[in-house]
Amino acid sequence: MKSFFDNIELWLSGAGVAVILLVPRLGLSEQHSYWSVMAVTALIVGVLHGVIFWLVRRRQRRVRDEALREIKSMLMDRVNNKLNVISMHVEMQDVAASRETMDGVQSAVRDVTNLLDSLSEESLTSWKQRYAQVLQGRPQ
Repeated sequence: MKSFFDNIELWLSGAGVAVILLVPRLGLSEQHSYWSVMAVTALIVGVLHGVIFWLVRRRQRRVRDEALREIKSMLMDRVNNKLNVISMHVEMQDVAASRETMDGVQSAVRDVTNLLDSLSEESLTSWKQRYAQVLQGRPQ
């Protein structure tokens, strides 16, 4: 069953071609009507393919968006907890820590929180492109 769903586009395309070829043969003897029926069948199959693929793609997009929201939420919780521990540790060491150090830690906490807030499919795509360029030895 997994193989079917992994290749659903191919299965549906094959079924569509089969329908286009078989429907006109269902008792039609006239050559002119044969091609007309085939054209109408191809049009109907094409529209159905479009609707099915649109529905599948919309569902995949929703699943991906939901997964991204869950990952973002989990990351924000875990990273913010760690950042708060670091911030509290620095504040407890206020005798040794200068105001500059405290401001730097708080700025880093805000930066990381803002990065997590801006996490999206677009930012991931941008990161992948930038990372691919770095791996290939090209600057951004």
